[in-house]
Amino acid sequence: MCCRISSKATHERLAQLFKASSRNPEEVDGFSKPGKLTTVIGQDLEGNRVLAKMRWGFKLRGQILHNARSENVKPRFMDSFLHRRCIVPTNGFYEGKGFFVPTEERPFALGGIWEKVYDVSYIAILTTAAQGVVQNYHHRMPVILPENSWNAWLNRKQTNYEDIQRIIQDRYPSELIRLSA
Repeated sequence: MCCRISSKATHERLAQLFKASSRNPEEVDGFSKPGKLTTVIGQDLEGNRVLAKMRWGFKLRGQILHNARSENVKPRFMDSFLHRRCIVPTNGFYEGKGFFVPTEERPFALGGIWEKVYDVSYIAILTTAAQGVVQNYHHRMPVILPENSWNAWLNRKQTNYEDIQRIIQDRYPSELIRLSA
């Protein structure tokens, strides 16, 4: 399962690429793993995209749940899946023993969900069946959202389970994912 991601883009560059405002301009380390702060794109109450920092991994009885299966969302993740979705921008992700990067200069937009506990916001990255070159290294991979689905994914008014599932079934083209040398 996806447990390491890399982001080389600055907050300014991510704000530009994802047409988002930045409320927390300080940078997050370019390498992230469960338990660390990670840059995400969410939607505010007015429907605007915003950059934020959230801690990677939902907490459950002393465990960190950093991934959630997208095909059959478990009750623990359902409320976040229906009401609190985000995009996790990354220049690459580790799966199995491979590090996978986009073939284009734009970062991947991973499908994430989030929850707030007290004053801390936590994310989990959704996973799906591996495709393309990734399936040679692992049977799962993160959900990668094509740009034409970003608005629908972030839309807080979209709360129907089947409609949300249709958004993530629009697969990111596997030919745009490559194994890093």
